[in-house]
Order: sequence, then structure tokens, then C-alpha cells
Amino acid sequence: MKLIHVRRNPGETVISPPGRLSLLHVIPHMAKVLFAWLLLALPLWSSAQQAAGQVTVTGSVKDSSGAMLPGVTVLVAGVTGKGTTTNTDGRFVLDVRPNATLQFTLMGFETISVPLAGRTTVDVVLREKVSQLTDVVITAYGKSSSGKPSWERLRPSIPKT
Repeated sequence: MKLIHVRRNPGETVISPPGRLSLLHVIPHMAKVLFAWLLLALPLWSSAQQAAGQVTVTGSVKDSSGAMLPGVTVLVAGVTGKGTTTNTDGRFVLDVRPNATLQFTLMGFETISVPLAGRTTVDVVLREKVSQLTDVVITAYGKSSSGKPSWERLRPSIPKT
């Protein structure tokens, strides 16, 4: 087999068989192409986000007495999977479109929908949801006259050997 000596840079010699490209020839070219694609793609991606018109909305959620509410779910209406929850101080930060509508939900409180209409700060007061219980179900375990719990009487007995 005949070997070819190829000089890429002064003082550097690469030996490869004829008709084949060695990895030493291909890797630098691949790295240049990948780097060029990254340089083109990153500005396009960031400009696509700006073209989408995203704004950062901040705010807080309180109850009717003025106490901050942690764990409130803040969703963007009509957008699946877009939302956040309030932190321990009742505050939230969310990137949305300027004309979006935010929904605030927390168990035991009424759900509120707030259209942004260009605002970037939203402070919400949630009202408690008053509901009346109609049925109460009580489940209890008792003891039988043998002193064992009733569920234990149902277990099959295994004779001792």
C-alpha cells in the first residue's frame, strides 16, 4: 500500500492511504461548518423570540386579608403548558405575549382571569371560595368482642405446626 504525505500547515505532515480521507482531514472542516451554523442560528433564534413579542410579566398574589399566597398556579389562557407558580413570597415571573390572559388558581380560592392589555406588572387578590358540604362519609374500624380488629378477623387463620 502506497502512503501519501500531505502537508496542512508548515511543519505538519499527515500520512494517509490514497483515496481515503483521514479523520485528521475531516474533523477540522466539520468543526468549522458546525461553528458557522451556530453563529447563524443563535441570532435567528433570539430574533424569533423577539419577533414573537414576548414580555416579562411580574406580580404578586394575595388573599383578601393581604397575606401573600405561595403556590398559586399562574397559567397563560389558551396556551398549553405555559405557566408558573408563585414562590414563598407570593411573587411570580413569566414570559408571555403582551395581549395574553393570565389565570390564577389555588385550591380553596376562586379562579381569576386577568387580561394583560400591555401591562408588565399584575397584582392579584384571590377571594376564598365558600362551599357547603352536602355529604360526610365516616369510615371507622372497630374491635370485635375477641379483642382483635375487625379486619383481622377476616384474615384466614394458619394452624401452628
